[in-house]
Amino acid sequence: MESLTDEVPWETYDLVMMANVLEHLVDPWTALRFLRERTSSSCKLALSVPNIRHYKILLPLLLKGALRYEDQGIMDRTHLHFFTRESLSETLSQCGWEVMTTSAHMKKRYRKAMYPTRLIEPFVAVQYLVMAEKRCPCR
Repeated sequence: MESLTDEVPWETYDLVMMANVLEHLVDPWTALRFLRERTSSSCKLALSVPNIRHYKILLPLLLKGALRYEDQGIMDRTHLHFFTRESLSETLSQCGWEVMTTSAHMKKRYRKAMYPTRLIEPFVAVQYLVMAEKRCPCR
C-alpha cells in the first residue's frame, strides 16, 4: 500500500466505498485484507465492479475470438482485473469479508416482466454492486 495509508485513521471508518476501484488495483486482495484489518470492527464495504460476463464481451470472445480493450466501459484499458458476480463474492470471502447484498445494474429494457431476469442477469448486468461486512473470525 502507498505511504499515505499510514496517515489515514482507518480504525474510525465505519464504511468504505470502492466504486469501480477494485478492477484498477494491481493487487485487490491485499487492499481488501488491508481494509479488513485496519478499519473498525463494524466497518462495511460498499463496492461496484464491471461484469466481465456481459454478453457484449462474451459473444465476440466465443464467436470471433475477439477481446478488445476500449477507452471506457467493461473493457476499459486501465482494468487490471475482471470479475463476475461469483468471482467477486469469492474474492471478498478470501479476504475476510462476507457479502450481505449483491445487486445487478442492468438497463431498464432487461427488467421487463416478460424477461426471465434471474436467468439473463449474468449476461446483461453491466456491473455488480455489493455491500459486505467483516466476516466473524470464528467462521
